[in-house]
Amino acid sequence: IEKESKCEIYSLSSTIAGKHIHGETSHGSASIRGGKSHAVSERDLYAVLDTAGAVPLPKEQRVIHVLPSTYKIDNQDGIKNPLGMSGVRLEANVYVVDAAENAIQNITNCFQSCGRNLDSVVFQGLASSFSVLTDDEKELGVCLIDMGSGTTDITVYSKGAVIYTESLPLAGDRVTLDIALAKRLQSNVAEMIKVEYGSCMSEHISTDEMIELPVISNQSDGRNMRRQELAQIIEARYDEIFEMIKKKLEAKKIDFLYGSKVVKVVLTGGSANVHGVEALAEQVFQVPARVGAAQNIDGNIEELEGPEYSAIFGLLAFHHHHESWQKKIQNTVSKQGIFSKMYSFIKKTF
Repeated sequence: IEKESKCEIYSLSSTIAGKHIHGETSHGSASIRGGKSHAVSERDLYAVLDTAGAVPLPKEQRVIHVLPSTYKIDNQDGIKNPLGMSGVRLEANVYVVDAAENAIQNITNCFQSCGRNLDSVVFQGLASSFSVLTDDEKELGVCLIDMGSGTTDITVYSKGAVIYTESLPLAGDRVTLDIALAKRLQSNVAEMIKVEYGSCMSEHISTDEMIELPVISNQSDGRNMRRQELAQIIEARYDEIFEMIKKKLEAKKIDFLYGSKVVKVVLTGGSANVHGVEALAEQVFQVPARVGAAQNIDGNIEELEGPEYSAIFGLLAFHHHHESWQKKIQNTVSKQGIFSKMYSFIKKTF
């Protein structure tokens, strides 16, 4: 990676996803150091977030994120950034994300087998949100649905803070399997026709439009398939995934209505690259939807502008926003920016 990107790497991180991911709200408090009416320092922030993140967990789970929502200093609440403000006691409302210890260890082992240490793991849905969502979307209320191959990861923001996360074991691979089983195709062939001819809106596909399927070994002639039939298979599975997400959020009293916690849906990930996915999402959630890809990327990297690269760029952006990380990369990265320097490596690898 260092050779391809021409960067010296100081820290290595990985995304993580799976049904073992859990999240919950929490609250913590701590005295502001220095006595009465002393200004809040970074040390005070770390202390209050440490207490807020100390939630009871099964021994097989580990906290990976403590995401602040709002702070309170004495009797003043609703504070977004308390640094420099004076008071006696600091409190924090946070969202805590935890993951399975063995899943983290497996990722760690992969890095160690390459002679490197893993510094941190980031929930995939959260990583993607850093590259895809705008500040306005986070403030107004947005549900990010990151549809990969093995999992669909959900991250909900409201008033600028994360209020819900979820990782579902249904995604693009399941859609490919549906096609393969329905038409008795090899999985690579099913994936190919899904990508090339797939759609989530069967009603928009003509009944006369045909797809020529590849010849398989025990047949002398190729077969045809109606493209509308392919769309019906894909639409059924995507509709199931969206309905599942909607029910889970409704169970948490997160509504998809104007003036409520979520007023928009943003879809990203490789499996969001399907015709009609926005229309189906709008039909299910009854709010505007868009397909999102990484934003504000420096350099001429058009080949990496698809939603399938959102988590990769989001992982970089996640750490780029941390001061200690930012200081280190400023010493080694040219004015082109970290994203441009990583282009060559990502292009060849993915």
